[in-house]
Order: sequence, then C-alpha cells, then structure tokens
Amino acid sequence: PHEAELATLKANQLLLKHNLSHLDSSEWTLYSKTVMTSPRRNSKMAAIYDILKHFLVGPVFIYGQGQVQLEVSGSLENIELAEYVAGFLDDEFERLWKAQKNLKGLKAKNAFFLGIAKGYEQKMVKQEFSDQESKQLIVLRTQLDEKIRKAHRRLSSTSTGSSQDQKAFSAGQSSGQNLTVNQVMKNKNQTYYLKE
Repeated sequence: PHEAELATLKANQLLLKHNLSHLDSSEWTLYSKTVMTSPRRNSKMAAIYDILKHFLVGPVFIYGQGQVQLEVSGSLENIELAEYVAGFLDDEFERLWKAQKNLKGLKAKNAFFLGIAKGYEQKMVKQEFSDQESKQLIVLRTQLDEKIRKAHRRLSSTSTGSSQDQKAFSAGQSSGQNLTVNQVMKNKNQTYYLKE
C-alpha cells in the first residue's frame, strides 16, 4: 500500500508539473468533451464524476431529452487523460463489483460504486504536496473553475441519495483506497505512461 501511495503521489506531481505551463498564461483554451452517456444519471456516473475531479478537469452533467451526458472541461491534454480515465473506470468498476461475492442487488451495487469514489478521494487527500505545489494546484483549479463558469453559466449542484447499503459502501471504499489508474500523458513528441 505504501508503494502504491508513493506512486500515486509521483504521478500527480508529474501531472501538476505538466499543467504548470498554464500558470504563465490565463489565455489557455478550454476544451470540453463528453466521456459518458446514459439514459439517466446513475451511481456509476456519479462516482466517476467525483474521481475525475482529481485529474485537473471540471466534470459536468448535461441533461437532455432521454439521456444524461458526463462532460469534462479543461486543457486539451487533460481532456484526453480524463477520457481515458473515464473509460478505464467504467470497466474497472464492473470488474471490482464482480469480485464482490457477498454483495448482491442493484442497491448494493450503487452503494459499492459510490464507496469506490469516496475511498479514492480519501486516498488522494492523504497525499502530501509541498507548500509550493499546493499553492500552484489552487491557482490551476481556480483558473479552471473560472473558465468552466463562463462556459456553463447555469451550473447547479445535485446530490446523491443518502439511503444506501452500508456494507456495500464500505467494501467500495476499501476498493477505492486501493484503486490504481495507469495514467497516460502526451506531449507533441512522446506519450508518457504514469503508473499510480
């Protein structure tokens, strides 16, 4: 577990370093892309939404007739990374659920998925960035939030129902704390694989 946490920290430090070039110019372009669609919002989408916030993008739910889209906004590189992460998590959530032999039913599955997101968030909060990295991260997130507010003027927040299967949620939380994502980072000349 300790090695996995160190790898996660290193991957996120590299991601932060890669994004620091945007600090010099607030004129970077905001891109948006739909990474998931569903007939209605569900627990898996909500959990993936929560995890994507840790990849320097702004996830947003777009509600249309007969479908919900999970859209991410950010720099082009971060959008590509978030698209990859969303696809990975979509499959990984199902794999982790199938490994749960003592849990059954849709209510348990939904709670398990939300638990994964909570566990992953707890893992990310434990990371220790230097004071300078923390300040730079705040600036990056502020720039991103401002651009997203301008692009999506009528954003509102929604919450997930509180009635859930606690046993399944706890199992998901444990899975989330051990969740690893092989991150991909590109530049014009080379693709970098960052192992969490």
